[in-house]
Amino acid sequence: MTATQVVALRELSDPITAREPATRMVCEPSNVTYVLDRLEGQGMIERRPHPTDRRAKQLVLTPVGRRYRADVLARLKRPLPARPAQPRPAGVPARAAPGAHRVTRREPARAPLSPENGARAESGGLSRRVRVRRPPRRGAVRR
Repeated sequence: MTATQVVALRELSDPITAREPATRMVCEPSNVTYVLDRLEGQGMIERRPHPTDRRAKQLVLTPVGRRYRADVLARLKRPLPARPAQPRPAGVPARAAPGAHRVTRREPARAPLSPENGARAESGGLSRRVRVRRPPRRGAVRR
């Protein structure tokens, strides 16, 4: 089951039309139709005729869908497990800010371009000239 299907199940509490989950999920109705087709194929929902609008269909949770929705809602309410503490790399003081070890492991800065490094000073540090090719103008004769 995808995350979008879980969100759609969360929104299907009462019998509703397909446009309502699209509005609640802030996405296009065509995207919701695809998700609802998948849920219907899995036996989670049924499409029934709307009692007052002949053009619309009502989305109703099946017993399997109700059980799965209850399980999903229970899991969403559970707190996330705590991440285990990561050991501090050698050389990073105990009072360092979180993530400071990432800064210390970066590559050293490259030396600036200079004639000693093999760059040509007259080209602005580039060793060769780069020619930009532009598309021809409309009506221009190509040579």
